Amino acid sequence: MLEQVWKRVFRFLCLLFSKFDLCKDILHTHEGGNMNKVLIASRDIVMERMLNVTLTINGFSVVVTKSLQEARNIMANGKIDIFLLDTQLDPFHNKDLILKMREERIYVPVLFLGDKIKGLEKCEFLETPFDFPSLKFRMNQMFRKQHSLPEKIIVYGDLYIDVSKKVVTIKEKMLNLGMEELAILISLARKTGRIVGKELMHSDLEAQGFFFNTTIQHHLWGLKKKLHEVAGDTFQIKQVLGEGFRLMHGK
Repeated sequence: MLEQVWKRVFRFLCLLFSKFDLCKDILHTHEGGNMNKVLIASRDIVMERMLNVTLTINGFSVVVTKSLQEARNIMANGKIDIFLLDTQLDPFHNKDLILKMREERIYVPVLFLGDKIKGLEKCEFLETPFDFPSLKFRMNQMFRKQHSLPEKIIVYGDLYIDVSKKVVTIKEKMLNLGMEELAILISLARKTGRIVGKELMHSDLEAQGFFFNTTIQHHLWGLKKKLHEVAGDTFQIKQVLGEGFRLMHGK
């Protein structure tokens, strides 16, 4: 038993100090320089620390949990870009988690670490033990797939935007927006609480066919007012002086 533990620790140290760059070709930053955020769910201390340390030193923002319920709550806030889930964390409830994510419209890519699970054959799995080149390859695949898909739905907490249909709801209440207001909201919601610089916002809006000058402030004011009427203080647009704007979820 002790020998197996030391073997795993030794393997962890070898991987940690190996020369390859995990993130050399992974899309690990968002537009504007924000790091991709990875959620790790595992009770395996060696695996969790191995993933946490290696991903962190290679430029990822990492969140760790030992609970499927907590993992679901974290993802519901819309701030996770990929979810690494140890299949042995709670083996009898993995399928339930995926079903609940679909029901709650939580669109976060999930990579299961472990043996395949009956009923979830279409999900992504990386069998253990794995090496980091294999993890890097699978994460590359998932990030590229995510970024190449045409954007149809944006979910941030209770905010649900159907981009193709131009429909916005908060807790199933319809939010009636003008086209310019919708374009601004889409730009902010994509960043899920992160700051959107003025230049990036203008670029996003121009990509959607809108060309603003000083009138952007007018449309921001109208959007803030409508958000407050439907959601109260649940969603607020905050200006960060000298940097840009962010859509905040929660009081």
